[in-house]
Amino acid sequence: MLGRPRKNTALWYKHDNNMRKDNRIIDLRRRYGLEGYAIYNMLIEVLIDTDFYAYEYTEHSAEELSKDFGIDKNRLIEIINYCINDKLFFIKDGFLRNKTLEDRLVSLDMKRNRDRKKVQQVELNIEPVSRDTELLNKLNEAFTLFWETYPSKRRREKEKCRLKFIQKCRKSQNPELESSRAVKSLVKYLGSDDFEKDDYLYVQLSITWINKWDLDTWLSVKEEKQMPYKELKA
Repeated sequence: MLGRPRKNTALWYKHDNNMRKDNRIIDLRRRYGLEGYAIYNMLIEVLIDTDFYAYEYTEHSAEELSKDFGIDKNRLIEIINYCINDKLFFIKDGFLRNKTLEDRLVSLDMKRNRDRKKVQQVELNIEPVSRDTELLNKLNEAFTLFWETYPSKRRREKEKCRLKFIQKCRKSQNPELESSRAVKSLVKYLGSDDFEKDDYLYVQLSITWINKWDLDTWLSVKEEKQMPYKELKA
């Protein structure tokens, strides 16, 4: 029995039925009409089909996209730059990314990891684990993702953080959902200020962040602060 091939991409993405009414999308449509709306959605499709939902954005890749989309390269760059300036996309380390897309697919990635483990258990004839053990495994998996996301220079007391993380999640009515919220909250926290510019000096220590567990505050942050980047010229 063969397990599902490992993927770092997604096969689908939830398209909100009122996306066209988002103020930023309205601005895009007013400026570029249906062409702008189509380009935005095609870029989302490109990100979905790219490892870790990040597309390397260079003069060469912009040329490749223009051929794929059937649009003049300079026109495409102009529309992408408009989307970046209006925070529909952002650039980090030379990669084009979308914050909403990444937030939603964190849960998908966690589910994939769980599914792989279940397949491995069947292939190896491993006895099913108890519900409590299964929950603990899921929380440990979420903590691993949390720990890998946290800036390495601000990580402290890993085992203490792990136990505290699990304890905080277990206090919730839905521990698994709480662990997913924690990861999303951390991503929003790290994007709320230009921490990277200061080499993460002002990021809270990992144990401090977990002790505060201020998830609702960070999850309410709507936009990631725009990171500076070298803009391609149309």
